[in-house]
Amino acid sequence: MEETKYDLIVVGLGCAGLSTAYYAAKKGMKVLGIEMNESEGAIGGSSTGYTRIWRTGHTSPIKDVMMEEAYELWKELERDHNEFFEEDEPVKLLYKKGALMIGHPKHPDYPSVFSSFDKNKFIKSSEIMKRYPGLKNIPEESNCYIIQNAGVVKSKDALTTARKLLEKKYDADLKFNTKATDVTSNSVKIESGEIYNATYVVVATGPYTSDGFDKSEAVASSLETETLTFTSNEDLPPVHIELLSNGTRFYSLQDGADLTKYKIGILGPRSISSTLKHIRNRMPDKVGLLEYGSPCFFTMVEGGDFQYKTSKEGIHFVYGFSGQGFKFMPLHGKVVYHGLLKKEDQKYIPDCYRAKI
Repeated sequence: MEETKYDLIVVGLGCAGLSTAYYAAKKGMKVLGIEMNESEGAIGGSSTGYTRIWRTGHTSPIKDVMMEEAYELWKELERDHNEFFEEDEPVKLLYKKGALMIGHPKHPDYPSVFSSFDKNKFIKSSEIMKRYPGLKNIPEESNCYIIQNAGVVKSKDALTTARKLLEKKYDADLKFNTKATDVTSNSVKIESGEIYNATYVVVATGPYTSDGFDKSEAVASSLETETLTFTSNEDLPPVHIELLSNGTRFYSLQDGADLTKYKIGILGPRSISSTLKHIRNRMPDKVGLLEYGSPCFFTMVEGGDFQYKTSKEGIHFVYGFSGQGFKFMPLHGKVVYHGLLKKEDQKYIPDCYRAKI
């Protein structure tokens, strides 16, 4: 039997890996995807969970430009699925709901975050608590602002949608429960001893990359964190990001398969005590509705930007956005394909995508 030669092998099928595989297959490449877990977005990885936040209003203008392009690519992914799987229920991945920003002036990031907002549209904390009765005890000195162009991405559905299209429409070979043990610039060896060959190899294993494949030149590290989910989102804003006076940043958003639940997390190292303390103060009515906690690992990179690089051995590595990159998922694949693999026009390499050699 003749061995299959692939154009591209992607190791790691989370946000960045599936996006890369999807975009490359859509461009006509023969793709093999390898994932050590039994499914995409498995618990413990960077892409686990039902939902993520998407928004504009970043401190970096280039990220807003990227979000605009990613938004169109999200819609393209929805159309691709709904046109090909006409008999299936249509998917909707991106929901525009707005995002409430609350910032205390003592938070170190307050000046950079809130300086980009129109001060004439700041809302008093007392008004916000009337609008969202589930929020309590917002300090009077905190400023509040609602980003209109923001909302929720159904991350779990996004990964499933990309996988379905890869397998059914673009004839990609995806292997789950399969651990890669060795990679070169044009081959991947798996635990069983089989070796697969390709023109390109991309490693997108997020927080596991530095342990498994890139020990000497790693530009990423892992950060263990966790979200807590409640059974109800009643009287709470669809998306809520808050900068506290003690320097902590929390985020919360609608969650669950039907967006009827609510989850909250800390943007930083895992701290259940800090998260629970914040919940008891800010959302006391929800404490009794706590359903479960979900651990995950952020792929932390210098400057918080998306990074990719080609090692001295010719292996392509792709790293995330320090826990804030799922909203750009379809754009990751486009950038990796054009900028890293094809090395085409620089327009495919925004400033936030930094090549580390």
